[in-house]
Amino acid sequence: MKKFNISTLSLLLLASVLVAADTHELDSLVVSFSNPSQAGTVKAEMMMGDITVRTHSGKDVIIVTKENPDMPRNAFVLPEMAFDAQLFFTNDKKADKEPDPEKIKGLKKIQSSQFGINVEENNNIIEITMPPMFFLGQGGNELDLIVPKRTSLQLKSVQGAINVNNVIGDIEVEATGGDIDLNNVGGTIVAHTMRNIDATVTHVAPDKPMSFSTYSGDIDVTLPTNMNATLKLKSHGDIYTDFDTSKRRMAKSVSEDRDSEVYKATVEKLLEIPVNGGGQDIEFTNFSGTIYIRKNK
Repeated sequence: MKKFNISTLSLLLLASVLVAADTHELDSLVVSFSNPSQAGTVKAEMMMGDITVRTHSGKDVIIVTKENPDMPRNAFVLPEMAFDAQLFFTNDKKADKEPDPEKIKGLKKIQSSQFGINVEENNNIIEITMPPMFFLGQGGNELDLIVPKRTSLQLKSVQGAINVNNVIGDIEVEATGGDIDLNNVGGTIVAHTMRNIDATVTHVAPDKPMSFSTYSGDIDVTLPTNMNATLKLKSHGDIYTDFDTSKRRMAKSVSEDRDSEVYKATVEKLLEIPVNGGGQDIEFTNFSGTIYIRKNK
């Protein structure tokens, strides 16, 4: 297993990146897959901030981090903790107080470091995690990943958007509080968010189910015209498509629980639309938004 650690305090800086004047300094790290002849997997998790993925012709993964200039000064990093550690909030206002003028006389204020990043590569899987933090207010980091075109992704941002461009592979993305934007991707896609999903899929992997789900946003997905698939839709909102819907049908599934003294049963209804005779399942689920399914013309 190869381990990497970079931060703005102890720099393992392998490349310098020129940035616009209104952005903060970036850290860059180049990581190789242990078996570059095979398609690898990149896993990335963030608490606060956006994740952007784009491709290049190389075999390495380039990881670039940029601190959000709006990061609050009263956010404290807790290193070496699991990403899913529970967050606790405090009413301590000391961080908001103006410093004693006598204590800072003759001193100059500088920007403190708020973030680090942990990277591990094992068995052709690169895992990237940002330390969790106690925070009050808004702020975060931006994570930019440059990967080989054929790469599988598992991405999660609790409070941020996810943008993936031109990647082919098994793509799993979850952006709890941000939008998901997938541009010209192919393979298998599983996407979940509380907000909007916008995806353009160039081709789908056969015999692998796909799903797009959101709670309060719209789902706008463009799919290949010649694919063999069965669209399965559950929505409280409107549904629009330019695929042939003449063979659509309403299906239902019943699940029962007879193990306890109280009998329980759940009946779910969904709209099924076979495309080109049907095939792999592609599920669409939302609760208060609109679903748009388009042909990739």
